[in-house]
Amino acid sequence: MTKFGELRDTVNKDVEESFEYARYWHGYLVFLRPALVIFNIGQIRTILIVTFIMLLIIFMAVLIKNIGVLYGILIALRNIRS
Repeated sequence: MTKFGELRDTVNKDVEESFEYARYWHGYLVFLRPALVIFNIGQIRTILIVTFIMLLIIFMAVLIKNIGVLYGILIALRNIRS
C-alpha cells in the first residue's frame, strides 16, 4: 500500500472503516459525544466560552490577591495583547 493508499481507498469507498486514526485521538470525544446528546454545537461553544471567562476571572482574582492590583492588571493586559 502506498503512502496515501488507505486515504484513496476510503475516499473511493473501497474500505468501509479506517482504524489508523486512533493514534491522533486526544480524548475530547469522551466529553463531546455525551454533550452533543443534550446540547447542539452552538450551545456547547457558549458553555465553553462562559467557562473560560469564569476561569479567567478566578485567575485574575487570585493573581491580584497574591501580587497586588497594579501588577495583576499589568500582567493581564500583557497576556491579552500577546
